[in-house]
Amino acid sequence: MAKRAPGKGRGPYKEIGVARERTPIHELKNGKETGRFLARMVDREGVERQVDIWKTKTAAQIATRAAVEEANADTQGTAIKSVEVDQSAEAVGTAATPDAVDRSDPLGTIADYGDARAWPYHDKNALRTAETNAERVRRAARFLPAEGKFSPLDLTVAHCLRAQDGMLKAGLSPGVVDNSFKALSALARGLRDDDHAVPDPAARVRVAAGDGRISEDKLEMDGHHVVDREHLHRAVALAPAALGPMFLTPATTSSRTGELLASNHREWDPDREMMYLHETIRPDGVTQPWVKGRRAYRAVKAKRGRWVLWPAVLQEMWLAGSLLYLDGYLMHSPRGGFWRHSNFYRRCWNEALKPAEAEGIPHFTPYDLRHTFATTLLEADVPKFVVARWIGHDLTSNLGMGAQSKPGAKRDDATTLMLYYAHVTELWRPYGLSVVTALLLNSKMPLLSERPGGT
Repeated sequence: MAKRAPGKGRGPYKEIGVARERTPIHELKNGKETGRFLARMVDREGVERQVDIWKTKTAAQIATRAAVEEANADTQGTAIKSVEVDQSAEAVGTAATPDAVDRSDPLGTIADYGDARAWPYHDKNALRTAETNAERVRRAARFLPAEGKFSPLDLTVAHCLRAQDGMLKAGLSPGVVDNSFKALSALARGLRDDDHAVPDPAARVRVAAGDGRISEDKLEMDGHHVVDREHLHRAVALAPAALGPMFLTPATTSSRTGELLASNHREWDPDREMMYLHETIRPDGVTQPWVKGRRAYRAVKAKRGRWVLWPAVLQEMWLAGSLLYLDGYLMHSPRGGFWRHSNFYRRCWNEALKPAEAEGIPHFTPYDLRHTFATTLLEADVPKFVVARWIGHDLTSNLGMGAQSKPGAKRDDATTLMLYYAHVTELWRPYGLSVVTALLLNSKMPLLSERPGGT
């Protein structure tokens, strides 16, 4: 391994026994950045180490990852070698993998937790979470050595990285891959709650934005679930009258779950038929004063949120409902506070969907309706960069690439000016409102000749 700088001890809350990565940082001399990056890691004793100095952050990350793999290989013996075996079903049975260790471990194997009944949850209300995590563990286990038939105590960062590589090369989307490793982390936390000293090497294994291993067909939104319009309106008809607008709001405003729970009628602009989203309810039920994409608090409210379409028809639906608005917020728990995400889904959203599911309508989530919003507008020939702004994506995101032929291609100045002009002048807002209003009322979509510029 490269040279080590004198390390300092980590806090007692950090896990001991598994080396892990640390984010590279700028090298400083006399308080100024030199343009180089320090590669860092935390060794098995919980001490932070420096892994040399590099010209680019990418090189520092690669060096850090290699150092972590080497440190874990030194302590795990043949664990790293087991990653190199063929992942095919024929070869995995004879490979030298962690399940070859003679261990009478009461924890069982990782593959065993592909069954929800094996999960270390004791709350009966956590059954759905266990089922979701079990499905994700089954998916990850197929890419682990010996298909995951080894103890959670033997899982290493190297195993996770190799499994991540296999999943991406198999064409799985970054979200699916990341969720699989989140489930492995949830398993480790659950076992720790049961007083088992289980490492959590999957905690920081995530797919970086722009990773070259991501399949090109996963860069667009085609793989996401889009709710059928008839299914949506049937669910609204069968749900309690007061909760009907709850289903229609994400489909016409593109609000995420946390943004939906923080939506406030005091932010409506009836004349423009727009609403300003600038708050998010976090999963723990705490208000966050900015929306996703605004990574830091900004004192000026106009810089920590975004404007979304809010048709007059939807305003009338909310105002006609029987819900009591507390301090202007449209959604609140029975106790008068903000919903936690888990409670909102279990006690509100899922309950309202039960009548529709009883008739065979597939389950959907607010995020599915967000994709429905984007897909409806794109099919109505609204430019990608306009839709990107309404759903909270940057104009340089994959959805907002406009006429670019390849991800990452540089947009010329004329195209950039055109994009911002169309957004600032709200050229597409009337047509977009007519499209989402037709979705709200389940009526005929506007003609393409009604778009700005005609056919």
